[in-house]
Amino acid sequence: MAEPVMILANTNLSEMIRLLSISVLLHELLNICNRGHDYVFQCVAPVFGLKLSPFIHSAIHILLLLVAAGLSFTADPRLLLPMLLLLTLTIASYSIRLSNHLVIGWFFFLTLTIDFVRHGAITGTSVFGIRGLVLLTYTFAVAHKLNHDYFSSMRSCGLRLFRFYFTESSTLGTTNLAVVGIWGPVIAEGTIPILLLFDRTRIVGVLSAICLHTLFGFARNTHFSVVMFAGLTVFLPATILSVPIVLVGCTLGAWVALRYSMWKEYPIRTLAWALHAVFGVIAGFMVVRAITTNAISLDAAPQATLDWLVMSVLLLLFALNALSPFYSSKTEFSLAMFSNVRPDRWCHFLIKQPHRELRSNEYVEILRMEGMPKLSECPRASLAYKLVRAFTPYEGRKYLKYYLVESIKKLRTRLSPDFFVELTDGEQHFRISSSTDLATLKHRKVCLMPAVIPSDPRTPYCN
Repeated sequence: MAEPVMILANTNLSEMIRLLSISVLLHELLNICNRGHDYVFQCVAPVFGLKLSPFIHSAIHILLLLVAAGLSFTADPRLLLPMLLLLTLTIASYSIRLSNHLVIGWFFFLTLTIDFVRHGAITGTSVFGIRGLVLLTYTFAVAHKLNHDYFSSMRSCGLRLFRFYFTESSTLGTTNLAVVGIWGPVIAEGTIPILLLFDRTRIVGVLSAICLHTLFGFARNTHFSVVMFAGLTVFLPATILSVPIVLVGCTLGAWVALRYSMWKEYPIRTLAWALHAVFGVIAGFMVVRAITTNAISLDAAPQATLDWLVMSVLLLLFALNALSPFYSSKTEFSLAMFSNVRPDRWCHFLIKQPHRELRSNEYVEILRMEGMPKLSECPRASLAYKLVRAFTPYEGRKYLKYYLVESIKKLRTRLSPDFFVELTDGEQHFRISSSTDLATLKHRKVCLMPAVIPSDPRTPYCN
């Protein structure tokens, strides 16, 4: 009788490296689906102020795609350093808002790169570091949600997002919506790290996390979900999987993704359809990978004192970034996404702070605007469309000065000759109709705070 065809999973952490690289590919390609070629060539209000020419900006993104593809196929750790460098440049020049999953992925790649540079191989040090990052990610995701706004049925972004993603035709009542949209993520994200800590409950924690991130992936967050899938693999032991079973799981996962995910919401649908199918395959593989595991024990740890020190510093830096909303006004890329944390309102249950005014009048309100191009004049997947839509309608919003100035500069060729905008920062009034006028808006050239927030702190807002 012929032997069944088998595959070996988690060989020298290659499984994790491949998934991390695939997450980068999904991030890049899905952003192209959403913004078209402008994502590759254009940059507005870069997060850390790194302005690049269209040629250099596109070259970095193209190289990032190539290196990520190479790592996805080969899992060659020699490509980790180029990946880390290209990802660093991408983050430093990223437009407007930096996605949290890029920051988490960057720390994952940093952990692997440090380990490989020190030892010439991926060792237990990486396993220890990635596990720590995964546990911290869930912990801080819950910590940021522990605020009055998030648990308010009138202001919770969790409830608003659940309605937007899943309940257009739902008959769920208000109470059920609150339980699923508000309490569901908090309970799941708070329980998963506890389950992952103990041998007897670890498999339940992994399966719960896979289910949670599969739902997130269906709701247009596939890149974040795959990053977390990669982190979860280090909680699973190496095992031998049956190819027929894997094929069945992957096929079923692809079908579910194409049937229920939100790929139709992207302007470029064909590519989005294919990418969500890939996500479904990955989700199906992760389910098979987890349910075929009998027992999980954590036995990998750094062996040298210096490795312990390096990983401790890395985890501390990750924690400092995640905690930044609690000691500063920064809420971007600090694991505070979809938690209602905002720089001009503080209502956290556990960490009390006095009311904090917006720093140095960095925001302005638009009083009147004329001469903006119409949405119908801009291709839907273009940067111009995104910018024009952000300013229409413009009542009741505050705009970060840096974002406003850079947006107007990008739209300069599309503005009518009689264009002007009147705005106020609460103390002074400004009228802008030329590039010279833009210089009157003194501002920091970084985007550490949200680009746009409601002018009324009580207004629902998903940061």
